[in-house]
Amino acid sequence: MPKSSKPWASLTVSLVVTKGEVVSDLVCRTLGFLPEEEGLNVEGIGISSGPDWWIWRYVDNISPEGEEPVAALAAKLAGRADAIRELRQSGYDVRVDMSGTVETGSTLRMSPAVLFDLRALGVPVTFTTVLAGGPGEDPLAWLD
Repeated sequence: MPKSSKPWASLTVSLVVTKGEVVSDLVCRTLGFLPEEEGLNVEGIGISSGPDWWIWRYVDNISPEGEEPVAALAAKLAGRADAIRELRQSGYDVRVDMSGTVETGSTLRMSPAVLFDLRALGVPVTFTTVLAGGPGEDPLAWLD
Protein backbone atom coordinates (compact mmCIF):
# COMPACT_ATOMS: atom_id res chain seq x y z
CA MET A 1 0.00 0.00 0.00
CA PRO A 2 1.46 3.41 -0.92
CA LYS A 3 2.51 5.54 2.02
CA SER A 4 -0.07 8.20 1.24
CA SER A 5 -3.09 5.88 1.33
CA LYS A 6 -4.71 4.89 4.59
CA PRO A 7 -6.99 1.91 5.14
CA TRP A 8 -10.62 2.33 6.14
CA ALA A 9 -10.98 2.74 9.89
CA SER A 10 -13.52 0.80 11.98
CA LEU A 11 -14.49 -1.55 9.16
CA THR A 12 -17.76 -3.39 9.84
CA VAL A 13 -18.95 -6.18 7.58
CA SER A 14 -22.59 -7.27 7.68
CA LEU A 15 -25.13 -9.42 5.94
CA VAL A 16 -28.06 -7.05 5.38
CA VAL A 17 -31.57 -8.33 4.62
CA THR A 18 -34.28 -5.82 3.69
CA LYS A 19 -37.86 -5.93 2.47
CA GLY A 20 -41.01 -3.84 2.88
CA GLU A 21 -41.75 -5.88 5.98
CA VAL A 22 -39.01 -8.15 7.30
CA VAL A 23 -40.22 -11.20 9.21
CA SER A 24 -37.27 -11.50 11.58
CA ASP A 25 -38.24 -14.97 12.82
CA LEU A 26 -38.35 -16.24 9.23
CA VAL A 27 -34.93 -14.76 8.43
CA CYS A 28 -33.44 -16.26 11.62
CA ARG A 29 -34.92 -19.71 10.93
CA THR A 30 -33.90 -19.68 7.27
CA LEU A 31 -30.32 -18.80 8.20
CA GLY A 32 -30.28 -21.37 11.01
CA PHE A 33 -30.86 -19.22 14.10
CA LEU A 34 -33.53 -19.58 16.73
CA PRO A 35 -35.71 -16.43 16.97
CA GLU A 36 -34.88 -15.99 20.65
CA GLU A 37 -31.19 -15.64 19.73
CA GLU A 38 -31.85 -12.32 17.99
CA GLY A 39 -29.88 -9.48 19.52
CA LEU A 40 -27.37 -11.87 21.03
CA ASN A 41 -23.85 -12.49 19.84
CA VAL A 42 -24.10 -15.96 18.36
CA GLU A 43 -21.01 -17.69 16.96
CA GLY A 44 -19.17 -14.34 16.87
CA ILE A 45 -22.07 -12.68 15.05
CA GLY A 46 -24.24 -9.80 16.29
CA ILE A 47 -27.85 -9.89 15.14
CA SER A 48 -30.21 -6.91 15.13
CA SER A 49 -33.36 -5.96 13.23
CA GLY A 50 -36.00 -3.35 12.58
CA PRO A 51 -39.37 -3.32 10.78
CA ASP A 52 -37.84 -3.47 7.29
CA TRP A 53 -34.26 -4.64 7.88
CA TRP A 54 -32.26 -7.43 9.54
CA ILE A 55 -28.47 -7.42 10.04
CA TRP A 56 -25.99 -10.16 10.78
CA ARG A 57 -22.73 -8.41 11.73
CA TYR A 58 -19.36 -9.99 12.42
CA VAL A 59 -18.30 -8.83 15.90
CA ASP A 60 -15.35 -11.04 16.76
CA ASN A 61 -12.23 -9.49 18.25
CA ILE A 62 -10.29 -9.32 15.00
CA SER A 63 -8.69 -6.32 13.36
CA PRO A 64 -11.38 -3.86 12.24
CA GLU A 65 -9.12 -2.89 9.33
CA GLY A 66 -8.22 -4.68 6.15
CA GLU A 67 -9.77 -7.82 4.82
CA GLU A 68 -9.86 -9.89 8.05
CA PRO A 69 -13.48 -9.05 8.98
CA VAL A 70 -14.58 -9.61 5.37
CA ALA A 71 -12.87 -13.02 5.20
CA ALA A 72 -14.30 -14.01 8.58
CA LEU A 73 -17.89 -13.12 7.65
CA ALA A 74 -17.60 -14.81 4.25
CA ALA A 75 -16.35 -17.96 5.98
CA LYS A 76 -19.28 -17.90 8.44
CA LEU A 77 -21.76 -17.41 5.60
CA ALA A 78 -20.24 -20.00 3.24
CA GLY A 79 -22.39 -22.82 4.63
CA ARG A 80 -25.51 -20.66 4.37
CA ALA A 81 -25.43 -19.91 0.63
CA ASP A 82 -28.58 -22.02 0.01
CA ALA A 83 -30.39 -20.22 2.83
CA ILE A 84 -29.38 -16.85 1.38
CA ARG A 85 -30.66 -17.94 -2.04
CA GLU A 86 -33.95 -19.03 -0.41
CA LEU A 87 -34.38 -15.59 1.18
CA ARG A 88 -33.76 -13.90 -2.17
CA GLN A 89 -36.32 -16.17 -3.85
CA SER A 90 -38.81 -15.15 -1.13
CA GLY A 91 -38.47 -11.50 -2.17
CA TYR A 92 -35.88 -10.32 0.33
CA ASP A 93 -33.03 -8.05 -0.78
CA VAL A 94 -29.85 -9.64 0.60
CA ARG A 95 -26.39 -8.09 0.38
CA VAL A 96 -23.08 -7.84 2.16
CA ASP A 97 -22.35 -4.31 3.33
CA MET A 98 -18.89 -3.02 4.21
CA SER A 99 -19.03 0.17 6.22
CA GLY A 100 -16.34 2.28 7.81
CA THR A 101 -14.71 5.63 8.32
CA VAL A 102 -12.63 7.03 5.48
CA GLU A 103 -10.40 9.96 4.69
CA THR A 104 -9.64 11.32 1.24
CA GLY A 105 -7.54 8.70 -0.51
CA SER A 106 -8.46 5.85 1.88
CA THR A 107 -8.30 2.38 0.39
CA LEU A 108 -9.98 -0.92 1.10
CA ARG A 109 -7.86 -3.73 -0.31
CA MET A 110 -9.10 -7.29 -0.73
CA SER A 111 -7.18 -10.33 -1.89
CA PRO A 112 -8.55 -12.34 -4.83
CA ALA A 113 -9.31 -15.22 -2.41
CA VAL A 114 -11.57 -13.04 -0.24
CA LEU A 115 -13.31 -11.60 -3.29
CA PHE A 116 -13.87 -15.15 -4.57
CA ASP A 117 -15.44 -16.12 -1.21
CA LEU A 118 -17.76 -13.10 -1.38
CA ARG A 119 -18.70 -13.92 -4.98
CA ALA A 120 -19.62 -17.48 -3.95
CA LEU A 121 -22.38 -16.05 -1.73
CA GLY A 122 -24.19 -14.77 -4.82
CA VAL A 123 -25.22 -11.41 -3.34
CA PRO A 124 -24.31 -7.81 -4.14
CA VAL A 125 -21.67 -6.05 -2.06
CA THR A 126 -22.31 -2.46 -1.00
CA PHE A 127 -20.04 0.11 0.60
CA THR A 128 -21.16 2.67 3.19
CA THR A 129 -18.71 5.31 4.41
CA VAL A 130 -18.56 8.08 6.95
CA LEU A 131 -16.00 10.82 6.40
CA ALA A 132 -13.35 11.00 9.14
CA GLY A 133 -13.75 14.15 11.21
CA GLY A 134 -17.40 14.32 10.21
CA PRO A 135 -20.33 13.75 12.52
CA GLY A 136 -19.77 10.80 14.88
CA GLU A 137 -22.51 8.72 13.33
CA ASP A 138 -23.01 4.96 13.18
CA PRO A 139 -22.19 3.91 9.59
CA LEU A 140 -25.31 1.69 9.63
CA ALA A 141 -27.62 4.51 10.80
CA TRP A 142 -29.08 4.71 7.27
CA LEU A 143 -31.04 1.55 8.07
CA ASP A 144 -33.19 3.32 10.67
